[in-house]
Amino acid sequence: MLKPTSFTDTQELDCCAPADLICNDITVTVEDGGGGNYLVISTQRWALDDEKDIDRFAKALKKCLKDAE
Repeated sequence: MLKPTSFTDTQELDCCAPADLICNDITVTVEDGGGGNYLVISTQRWALDDEKDIDRFAKALKKCLKDAE
């Protein structure tokens, strides 16, 4: 059975963000339509510019999916 799992993260605006944004944010939720768990990623804008940031983000995604099992 799917455990409700999600996370939201916020970061300061990057230099190319539209002027109408207050911050960059991202929400990741786990859903299951009957065929198994999958991640749904919602964001208007999210920026990654460093290999360490990419690795941390990938780890967070994997943890979110694992925690839903």
